Amino acid sequence: MESITIPKAILFDWDGTLVDTIPGLRMAHNHVRTTLGYEPWTEAQFWENLKHSARELYPHVYGDKSDEALKILYDFVGANHLNYLSELDDARAILDFLSAGQVPCGVVSNKRHEYLMRELDHLGWQEYFFDVMGAGVAPRDKPAADPLLLMLERAKIGFQPHEVWMVGDTETDLAAGTAAGCPTILITHGKDQDALIKQFNPLFSFANCSELLVWLQKSINSGLATKSKIKL
Repeated sequence: MESITIPKAILFDWDGTLVDTIPGLRMAHNHVRTTLGYEPWTEAQFWENLKHSARELYPHVYGDKSDEALKILYDFVGANHLNYLSELDDARAILDFLSAGQVPCGVVSNKRHEYLMRELDHLGWQEYFFDVMGAGVAPRDKPAADPLLLMLERAKIGFQPHEVWMVGDTETDLAAGTAAGCPTILITHGKDQDALIKQFNPLFSFANCSELLVWLQKSINSGLATKSKIKL
């Protein structure tokens, strides 16, 4: 058993980590594809392409039509994204618990920043986070380290990367956290993520926010996080 000090701050991915927006996001990307005359992405293709933000992915997918594709995407998302927004079970409870324990939290997302802020306002979650960063704010989006490092640089209280955890549900989040020098935590949603865990060696993996909440309550209340080989 290895004891790990509770972090000075925790950064969260947004989509699929704290909120469920996946059905609307899949619909948005496939709306772009059908509008431009392409076949819709299969579920496997959708998840593979979700590793990158649209502004970095679309030039590779649509070439000289990428600006048009982005406009179609953002128009659709702007009109519909709040309709497909829902909190994941116990996500708010995690934020309440960390806020009460005075553990600073931030959000680093590949969602366009203005849409991310609208969703945050819609849920009334502004007070939970010391900073929020969507796609396009940093020079590069996740999986690059840029947005994480920029957020830490902007923090009023200095945080070193090794003192900050990155919590997410995809390879993109683990890659960004690892590149920034931040320990990572993976939310698996019950999927077999053994290959991802072997590749990035996150501190912990949890099936969902509810499991993460239970573990945080035990760990922070005791002042230590105990790393075990057992997946909770």
